[in-house]
Amino acid sequence: MTSEMVTALVAISPRFVATGDADSCLHIRQFDIDAAKLGGFGRSHTLEFQGLDKPKFPLYKPTSSVSLGKCSHSPVSSLCAAGNNILATSGSSASLWDVVSRSRVRHFATTDVANCADFVTPNLVAVAGNACELSLFDVRSHHSSPILSKKIALDNLYGLVVDGSVVYCGGADGDIHKVDLRNQKKETWQLWRMDAILDLKMAYGSTSGVVASTESGRVCCVDSYESDYRFSFDTGESFSHRIKCDVVSTSKGVDVACGGENGVVYVFQYDGKHELRTDITIGKGLVASVCWSGDDLFASTGSDVVFVDLE
Repeated sequence: MTSEMVTALVAISPRFVATGDADSCLHIRQFDIDAAKLGGFGRSHTLEFQGLDKPKFPLYKPTSSVSLGKCSHSPVSSLCAAGNNILATSGSSASLWDVVSRSRVRHFATTDVANCADFVTPNLVAVAGNACELSLFDVRSHHSSPILSKKIALDNLYGLVVDGSVVYCGGADGDIHKVDLRNQKKETWQLWRMDAILDLKMAYGSTSGVVASTESGRVCCVDSYESDYRFSFDTGESFSHRIKCDVVSTSKGVDVACGGENGVVYVFQYDGKHELRTDITIGKGLVASVCWSGDDLFASTGSDVVFVDLE
């Protein structure tokens, strides 16, 4: 296993997650979820806690890990997945990796630090970062330069998520920038002045919208069409690092997870009217990344990634 701090995390299947670390390396980590839920992992794969109370929910470590390669010389700032491919941002670049062949298949160059990226289609990716630009890259092209790049913000962009042909970006200015690629329109929602957006995710189903984690420690959802608030949760701590969030739709509404800086994963369940909050301690320090795979939750703690058994 890597000894470097995990800085980005994404689920690529029910049993595999991809991680990026502070040394710019990518790894694929495997979990035996069925054995974990049946209690078959044994002591060697449960997370040991020193100086901490026994966790409310069982936590399990990966059973194996393989290296994909190194992105650049900077920490991996974001990861997203589509099929067998993962898209990573690191330094002034983004890169596309094939998890089956364990190789990098494309490299994309940006004009400044790239902080976030997502797939628009399997052949088109969107990247944003410190240049305040939204850049589009054609996966099929052998050129590393973007096919389109446009400045959309006045400050650094930290979060990006795609819904169909619409790209949502957010960052240090607290605004959400909505870019409709098909209709070539742009809107700016001035929602959280003086409260930087650290990450963006998309909620679907009955409680659809853009979910954001913010510098003040809030996790908010905004209607993706009307820019109205759907819900807002407060973790109770302010963030000095880029803390990521994730959301999954359920039969009753949505489950939202957010990392933190005190070793806690914050889980909020919202059914359209009521909120149920659960704080899950998984370590002592920074929990930079969280991700759902169905109703299974994964989170990073230092150089570890854990599966949180919520059942």
